[in-house]
Amino acid sequence: MSTFDQAAGEAIARNQTIKKRTPRGGDRVWNTLSIVTLVVMAFIMVMPFVWLVSSSLKSQIQIFSYPPQWIPDPIHWDNFSRALTIKPFGLYVVNTLKIVILNVVAVVFSSSFVAYGFARIKFWGRDFWFGIVLATLFLPYAILIVPQFIIFTRLGWVDTILPLTVPLFFGGGAFNIF
Repeated sequence: MSTFDQAAGEAIARNQTIKKRTPRGGDRVWNTLSIVTLVVMAFIMVMPFVWLVSSSLKSQIQIFSYPPQWIPDPIHWDNFSRALTIKPFGLYVVNTLKIVILNVVAVVFSSSFVAYGFARIKFWGRDFWFGIVLATLFLPYAILIVPQFIIFTRLGWVDTILPLTVPLFFGGGAFNIF
């Protein structure tokens, strides 16, 4: 039990209220600066989203006009229907969902087996193999791109979903294990 909890308990027993710490001058300044900084940062973070929504309602000419207009005049709601009809957007969504669901199942399944093996099963060379897995965490992905592309090309997997899913069924990488 902390000192504050003891003091609170004693104060309650005596039917007294606990004095709250009132902020001093420096604390008020620090709190005000913190809040102002957070509001400014939140504004900066939200602005690209606001610009995205604003641009989605403009014509192409209005998007590239200078100076930029934040509120489009007139508003082009038909941009959304054109975006859905020009390309097979529904097919893209279905393909994405297939790959995502398959990958989530693969990562959960294979990574749980590998993690359980390292955590609970004692076997010869476990520390060595665990060190190898940890060492792969330090490899930048840029180093692996070309060798993976060569392997996938020789297997005939280029332009298929196989490179996106099959490796995940066999451990899926060290980041998924931890």
